[in-house]
Amino acid sequence: MKQTIHLIIFIAIAAFLMTSCTYNGGRKHVPQSSDTLYTEKAAMDVYGTQPERALVIIDSAEIVGNLTEDRATLLRAKVFCLTCGEERLDTARQICEALLQSDFVKEAPENREQVLDLLVTVSRKKHDNEQWLRWATEKANFCRQQGNETEALRTEAEIGIILTHLGRQYEGMAKLDDVIRQLDGTRKFNETDACIIALRRKVDVLTEQGRYADIIPLAEKIVEKMNDYEQHPDEFHDGTYREPDAADVPGYCDFYRVKGYAYLATAYANESLKFSDERLVRADAVKKAREYLRLFEQSRWGQTIDGRKMIAPTWCKLGDYDKMLAVYDELEPHMGTDTICFDYASILHDRAIAAYAQATGTAAANGQWSTVRSAEGRLQGKNGQLIKAYDYMSRYAALSQSLNDSLQASEAHEYAARYHAQEQQMEIQERKAEASRNALIAWFVAVIALLLACFAIYYYLRHREEMRKNRILARQITEAMDYKEKYLESEKLRVKSEIFATAQGGEETTKQPEILLESMSSEALFAHISQVVVRDQLFLDPAFDRQAAIDHFHLSKERIGAAFSQGSDYASISDFINECRLEYAVNLLCNQSSLPITQIAQACGFSDANYFGRKFKARFGLSPTDYRVGNS
Repeated sequence: MKQTIHLIIFIAIAAFLMTSCTYNGGRKHVPQSSDTLYTEKAAMDVYGTQPERALVIIDSAEIVGNLTEDRATLLRAKVFCLTCGEERLDTARQICEALLQSDFVKEAPENREQVLDLLVTVSRKKHDNEQWLRWATEKANFCRQQGNETEALRTEAEIGIILTHLGRQYEGMAKLDDVIRQLDGTRKFNETDACIIALRRKVDVLTEQGRYADIIPLAEKIVEKMNDYEQHPDEFHDGTYREPDAADVPGYCDFYRVKGYAYLATAYANESLKFSDERLVRADAVKKAREYLRLFEQSRWGQTIDGRKMIAPTWCKLGDYDKMLAVYDELEPHMGTDTICFDYASILHDRAIAAYAQATGTAAANGQWSTVRSAEGRLQGKNGQLIKAYDYMSRYAALSQSLNDSLQASEAHEYAARYHAQEQQMEIQERKAEASRNALIAWFVAVIALLLACFAIYYYLRHREEMRKNRILARQITEAMDYKEKYLESEKLRVKSEIFATAQGGEETTKQPEILLESMSSEALFAHISQVVVRDQLFLDPAFDRQAAIDHFHLSKERIGAAFSQGSDYASISDFINECRLEYAVNLLCNQSSLPITQIAQACGFSDANYFGRKFKARFGLSPTDYRVGNS
C-alpha cells in the first residue's frame, strides 16, 4: 500500500515539474529567433576552420529570419572568398558584382566597402592584376570619399604591389613609400596597423625582386612598432573597430613581431648566400639569421604548422634540412591529391636541394640543376639520395612548367572572356550611344521644326500687319492725291483771275504772255508753270528739266528759280518734276494694274526703274508694288 502511495506521489511531482518546464505563467513558451544558434556571429566564428558548416548556419539564419537575403548573400561571398577553393572564387566575384547594383549596397556605404574589399581579395587570389587594380582603386577612392583616409592608404599600399606586378616598378615602390611616410610616426592604432600592412606589402615586393638587404630595416621597424604598442597600448587607443581588446593585444603584437623575425631571418639567410667568398661577412649573416630564427621558433605562432610552413624555405637555405623535411612530411598528407599547385612545387624544389646536399655534402644553389644532372649522370644511380634529388628536380621542373602553362591558359581564357564581355559591353554602349544620337537628332529636328513654324507664324503675322499698314498708307496716298487734284483746280482758277486782273489794269490784252508772266508774283508764276506742266504732261518727257522749262516758258533762270524757291514748297524745279512723275505713277498703279512696274517707270518719265522705285518709296513710304497690292 505504501509503495502505491509513493508511486502516486512521484508521478504527481513529475507531472508538476513537466508542467512547470512547459508553461511559463500559465502560457506555453513560444520559440524565438534569438533562441537559435543560427546567427551571423555563429557563422563567422567557424567560417575560418569550417567553411561548409558556416554556409549551413548562414542558410539556416536566413530561413529563421536572423539574416536578410542580401546580408546572407554577402556572408556567403565572404566564405567563398576567404576559405573555399579557387572554384568558388568566381562565384564570390559574381555575387559581389551583383550586390554592387543592389539597394543593399547603394544605401549603406559600409556594405559597399565590404563588397569592394571582397572583390579586391578575389582578384588578388586569382592573380588577375587588372581587376585587382580596378577594384583596389575603386575601394581607395570610395574610402577617401567617405572620409576614411587611413583605409584609403591601406588600400593604396596594395595598389603599390599591383603596379609592380604590372611592370611599373618605380611607380609601385613610390606609392608604397608615400603610404608608409604618411602613416609612420603616428601613435594611433588604426594608422599603426595600416603602416604595418604597408611595410609587409613592401617586404613582399622586395622579396620578389631579391632585394633582401632592403628588407632588413623594414622588418626591424615592424618589430619596433609592435614592441612599442605592446608596452604602451593606452597611448595608441583610438576606438576603431580594428583595435583588439586589451586581452588580445599580446597575441596581436606577437603575430606581427614574429612576422618581422621571419622577414629578418629570411633576409639574412639570403644575404649569407651572397657572401660565400667572404667568410666573416657570411658567418655574421648566418649568425643573425639563426638568432632571429630562434626568436621565431620560441613564439607561439612560430610553433604552429602555418608558422613552420612559412619559415621552412629559410631552414633550407641555412642547411636545417631535417626541420624543413619534418614540416613538409606533416603538410603533404593534408594536401592529399591537391598537388597541382605552387605550394607543392616549392616543396619539391626544397626536397631536391635537401637530397642533393645529403648526397654530396653541399647544397645546390637555386637554379643550379645542371650540377645535379651531371652528378647524377656520373654516379649512374649508385647514390640513392642523388637519384632522389634528380627525381624531385625533374618533378619540380615538370610541375612548374605545367603550372605556368595552366596559369597562362587561365589568363588567356580570362582575357578572352573579359574581351568578349568588353565587346558586348561596347556593343551595348554603342547601341545606347546610337539611341542617344537618334534621340538628339529627333529633338534637334523637332526644335528646328518648331522654330521654323514660329518663324512662319511670325512672318505671316508681320506680313499681314505690313499689308494692313500698306493698305492704310495706299488709301491715304490716294486720298492725298485726290485732295491735291482739287487743290490744283482751285489754284488754276486763282491764277486765271490774277491774269485777268492784270489785263484789266490797263495793259493791253494783246501783250505777249511772257510779259504777263514776268509781272506775276512768284506764287502765281509757280501756279501757272505747274498748271501748264501738269496739263500738258510735260514731265512725262525724260528730257524735261530746268533748261527745258526755261526754254518752254521763255523765262530767265532767276525768275524760274524764284518761282519754285519762293513761290512753292519745292527746293527746285527738279523736285517738282519728280513729284509730278510720282503722282502720275500713283494714278497708273491704280488704274493700270496689269502694267509692269518697269513700263510704268518709263511712262512716268523715269529712264531707270530702280531709281523710280527708290524715289517712290522715299516719297510715299512703300514700294510701287506694295502700293499696288495695298490699293487693290
